[in-house]
Amino acid sequence: MYVANQISKVLGTSVTNIEDFKDKDHVLISTEFIGIVAPTYFYGLPTIVTEFISKIQLKDGCKPYMFVVLTCGLATGNAIRACAKLMQDKGIKLSAQYSVVMPDNYVILYHIGSDEEIKDKLEKADIEIDRIIGNIRNRAIGDMNVHRGMFPALMTPILYSMYKGGRKTNKFYVTEVCIGCGLCEKICPAKAIKITDEKPIWVKDQCILCLGCLHRCPVEAIQYSKKTEKKGRYFNPNVKI
Repeated sequence: MYVANQISKVLGTSVTNIEDFKDKDHVLISTEFIGIVAPTYFYGLPTIVTEFISKIQLKDGCKPYMFVVLTCGLATGNAIRACAKLMQDKGIKLSAQYSVVMPDNYVILYHIGSDEEIKDKLEKADIEIDRIIGNIRNRAIGDMNVHRGMFPALMTPILYSMYKGGRKTNKFYVTEVCIGCGLCEKICPAKAIKITDEKPIWVKDQCILCLGCLHRCPVEAIQYSKKTEKKGRYFNPNVKI
């Protein structure tokens, strides 16, 4: 969201959440820019993003500068190429591809970095975002993703298959410190959470595994098995829900 907002602010365009397209025709109308900004999960795209792209339609005669910006903790793998293939199948040409390294908050596997490490990554990210904005302004064409990582053609199929086949919600649970605020239900893009008796209940077998519920919980009551205990929480300080 931060990357999308920064690009939008400079270019004078609007930002629309993919969730707002649910139950609507995915017709995009633009004479200048259309950009998709998304995180990278397991060297691939979140399921909500692939579903969105598979339903995109451009209005007749619409030939915008179409770009994709993926954020990642370390590398994107072949995620953008997968995105380009999805668009190609819809007859849409992707003009440019970009990536930005941001703080990694996948606490199922990793600890949140120190405040100094996070500050350093955000400062470097701003430099990358400014470079990307300049390229978009100049209608730069091509693959400018500089964070693909090692062996992307090998790593993406292996890791992404784990993500698509996983995403189980049965490992989420809430501790006794829960205050029943309901924020987790409101922000879940998969609508996988319902508040029952002032406590969250996961009502779907799978979710997107964005961990928004976990990181945004004001009292850190949400956990994922035993893997997220004492690993910290993080969300971009410059973004408000």
